[in-house]
Amino acid sequence: MSLDGFLAVLAVLIGLYALAQPVQRKSLWLFFPKKLFFALISVSAFLLIWKIGMDTYGYVSLYKTCDFLLMTLPFLIPIGTLLIVLFRWNEGKITDKNQNGFINFIHLSRNENQYDELIRILAKNEDVESFSDDLIISLFEQEIIRHINYYPDWASLSLVSRINDLNKRKYVGFVVENLIRDLMEKKNSVITKFVAACYGGLENQLFTEYEYGLVEKTIGDPQWYIDVRADYDLLFTAIEKIDSGVLDKSYNSNENVYIQDQGRSTRTHCPVYLFIQMHSMMIERAIENNMLECDYYVTDLSDIFRHIVQHFQYNESVWSSPCANYESPTPYLYLLKRILNNINRLVEKGYEKTEGKLNSITERLLLVWVMCIKQLIDFEQELPPDFILYSLRYYFDFTLKVISKTEKEEFESKWSDTLLRELRYWTRESLKIRNIVKETLDRMDIGKRYIFDNRDYLKEILLGNDR
Repeated sequence: MSLDGFLAVLAVLIGLYALAQPVQRKSLWLFFPKKLFFALISVSAFLLIWKIGMDTYGYVSLYKTCDFLLMTLPFLIPIGTLLIVLFRWNEGKITDKNQNGFINFIHLSRNENQYDELIRILAKNEDVESFSDDLIISLFEQEIIRHINYYPDWASLSLVSRINDLNKRKYVGFVVENLIRDLMEKKNSVITKFVAACYGGLENQLFTEYEYGLVEKTIGDPQWYIDVRADYDLLFTAIEKIDSGVLDKSYNSNENVYIQDQGRSTRTHCPVYLFIQMHSMMIERAIENNMLECDYYVTDLSDIFRHIVQHFQYNESVWSSPCANYESPTPYLYLLKRILNNINRLVEKGYEKTEGKLNSITERLLLVWVMCIKQLIDFEQELPPDFILYSLRYYFDFTLKVISKTEKEEFESKWSDTLLRELRYWTRESLKIRNIVKETLDRMDIGKRYIFDNRDYLKEILLGNDR
């Protein structure tokens, strides 16, 4: 190679480097040492100068021996080096040696607001077990997650799915909170798609096999879900939305688009609805997987129920409006009914799973059910009376089913205390609750055999002689 040719190659390399964005430049040097690159270019320049010097001073014998190498190496070294750099860049492997550089690269991507290269590198690294705690924390900063965790890659969720024993890492709370809050904020997140796929509300949605696989490894896995306490961040995202008051006006009005199942319901973007359905689904999966004795934080359902009740407003004109949905005139009422219906379904599933035997998760669900009913009674002045009776009727319906399928002695020794202890206490202490209980039992459908046969027995337990 002549000096002109070498300078031309060097000029092309400098030109390409100048055109590259700061993020692209940083990415190149992340996988190939900058000092080594310039050292090899210097060797190429030295060989070329050596050849020119030999030509000038006429070292014929040496020139004849090295002529071929001196003509080709100054060209091959920079080109070969460039190919190696591109290969290493394309491979994109993060090792112990370049992790600190990768952290700096993440910060540069954030500062430059360019994240495509970061997503590409993360996709190239399936094994993340060697990632340091500082690196993981940098990747799960809110600003980073917001820009890399989206369709089709869902880079942050994909990264979490590859971290083994996440619940044992010191950064678990930081990672899970930022991830969950990001997913709850995005309108078309995998949580939205997952819930809609199970419960409706988004017709013709695109929920890819890749997305479904990510969910099943993480927030859709009941063991992962409870190990990392994903429920905690889902719950508080929902509670903060309710307590902010921004929902009160619209959620106490006629919002049929929220309630509808066809088309695109606005509830699929509601953090309150998403939490209720996600948590209920995970409890249901835990029951199906025989995880019946673990503490699945079923009281989260009573917590969200209480906050909704506190913001619920009964407006007769809204409820009697021709535009109102007959079953659920307002979104807040829809959510309250959804919680009660979910608890009812979960209790019956837990009961059937153990063939009528009481288990820990069913016992906790029954307690939550009663707590929700009590909250309705305490807020009676702000709730329609028929809704309170509606809520209590389903609880008594399940209780009468248990009575009908259980021997009297077994019911009194194993079930009665769990099902009726709180209600017995409240009916003794409050005439209002006593009257509500009596009216509910009187309205039960005696056309059902198990109600007809056992209603008087239940009245006797709860009301004594005053039936």
